[in-house]
Amino acid sequence: MRLVLILFVSASLTYGQGIETKVLTSGTPIRINLSPTQTTTLLFPGPLSGTFGLGLVSGNNSQGAGNIGSVQIEHPDGSNVLVLHALNETAHVLATVLLDGDMFVLDMQSTPSPDVAVTLVKNDIGSPGAAEVTPEDVKSARLKYDPELLVGFLRRARDAALLRKLYPDLYQGYTSRGADYTSDSGTIRTTVTQIHRFSKEDAVVLQGTVQNETSHPVEFDGRATTVQVANEVHPAKLTDCLRPIPAGATVPIDVVIQGDIDGSRANLSIENEFRIMLPADTGTVWSFKNGSPGGRFQVPTPAEKKSIPLTQTGRPAKEVQQQ
Repeated sequence: MRLVLILFVSASLTYGQGIETKVLTSGTPIRINLSPTQTTTLLFPGPLSGTFGLGLVSGNNSQGAGNIGSVQIEHPDGSNVLVLHALNETAHVLATVLLDGDMFVLDMQSTPSPDVAVTLVKNDIGSPGAAEVTPEDVKSARLKYDPELLVGFLRRARDAALLRKLYPDLYQGYTSRGADYTSDSGTIRTTVTQIHRFSKEDAVVLQGTVQNETSHPVEFDGRATTVQVANEVHPAKLTDCLRPIPAGATVPIDVVIQGDIDGSRANLSIENEFRIMLPADTGTVWSFKNGSPGGRFQVPTPAEKKSIPLTQTGRPAKEVQQQ
């Protein structure tokens, strides 16, 4: 039983290795392994114009051809298939095939591990191929976060009309469009009027205005500014705005976002809706937890509970009335 299992596994590995895909190369012979005990089928990417080689014999003339040929070949007219069969254990033939005006050399030899089916494909130079990636390549492909770069994005966005003509290399992958996306909490109203996208650096610059709708100055922490993109929220890397905002005034605001929260690329499309959310405009989880009114969390401040004096007996009067 053990011997049968070993033979079965060996046969499975042999046949598994005989099914391959190889690249057609015009400068190097393509190795094809044959055997007298089985046929080998080659599938080309297109119909063959001809096959030539000393030692090849067609299937109809293979009988008694031991002295004039060592490899039997069959090729249906107009097809892209070759069927090969070694006629002896020492068969070795170099053959040339014509495909789409190019010549390719097949090095066909009888071996103990023959090919069963081989798919031949062309090496398309224009298509991207697999390449080894080094740690240095990974580091160079990462996004670079630097305050000077953020200021550079802001300046390039503001002066795009002038600088783009003078320094076109700085605007590779740059696009921009007008917008009108508003966020209004009743106290602060933000409006995005222009969107700039630097796809190479995965950065977005938003230009717009902030209106203070209250009768007193409004102060906020620019580091807590966020940008709502569709149903996602991205933290701002740079916020440029006058603070505090005078009562009833409308001032410009510029916001820069880059990458995703985890440090990877966000790849945000410029066609998204971008809305600037200021910290004084939204309320926070802490204000909700502490019961502070204002913002999107309209929760009243909890009433202060007074402890029962030690000299008082029984339950509070409010509980007695309820019963």
